[in-house]
Parts: sequence; C-alpha cells; structure tokens
Amino acid sequence: MNIYSSPKSELQTQEMLNNKRVMLGRVFCFLSLLMLCSIIGLYQTLSALIGIIQDVSSSNAADPKVVAGRISQAFVYMVQWLFLAVFGWLCTLVAIFFSSYRSRRYFAVWLLSSVILIVSIPFGSLFGLILALVLFFKRKEFKKLS
Repeated sequence: MNIYSSPKSELQTQEMLNNKRVMLGRVFCFLSLLMLCSIIGLYQTLSALIGIIQDVSSSNAADPKVVAGRISQAFVYMVQWLFLAVFGWLCTLVAIFFSSYRSRRYFAVWLLSSVILIVSIPFGSLFGLILALVLFFKRKEFKKLS
C-alpha cells in the first residue's frame, strides 16, 4: 500500500477544471433550450389575435371593451411562456460566459431564439437584443470548432 501520492501538477489540475467547465457548459446548453418556449407563446398569442380579428370582422358591431379584454388575454400566453424562456436565456448566458463548451448547433438555436425573442414585442425584445449582441461578439469562438 502506497501512502504517498504524488502531487498533481498544474497541468493536471487545469485539465480537470477544464473538463468540469465543459460538463457544466453542456448542462447549461441543454437547459438553454427552454428559450424555445417563446415560440409556443408567440404561436398561441398570434392564433388568439387572429381569432379575435376574425370574430370582429364577422360581426360588424363589436364592443371595444370586450375586444380589448380578449386582446389582453391573448398576450397572457406570451408572458406565461416567456417566464420559461427567460430561465433558458439566463442558462444561455452562463453557458457562453462561464463554460468552455462550444457547439455550432447550440449557436444556431440561440440565434433563432434571439430572433423569436426580438419579434415578441414588447415582452422579450430586450432579452433578444442582448442575446443577439452577445452572440455577435462571441461568434468567432463558435467558428473554431465544428
């Protein structure tokens, strides 16, 4: 039985730390897929708004208070799904800034999600713009690896 174990070199500890950062990055990249929930919210909101427009156009006399209430109810879908999308947005930023894991597939998903967030005016536009700017400045890191 060997009581003495050789001390770990700086290279070994750096490699272990890098492996942990890659694993942490993979977990946060997977959790960042929650940003795609904004697509569901956008779809539900748009379909509700189209239904409201069809109802108003089919009946010539529509009460403005009822229409306004239905429009505000339609935007509730967007807000509900954006709560999950904001959690995915935070996981995305953690994966970009605090991990060394880089994947072009996740980059493409994040780019799509930033466009969807920008389109979801006014609720997610700021989040989408921030993510688009971060991806723009970090794009060279994702081009290194395939």
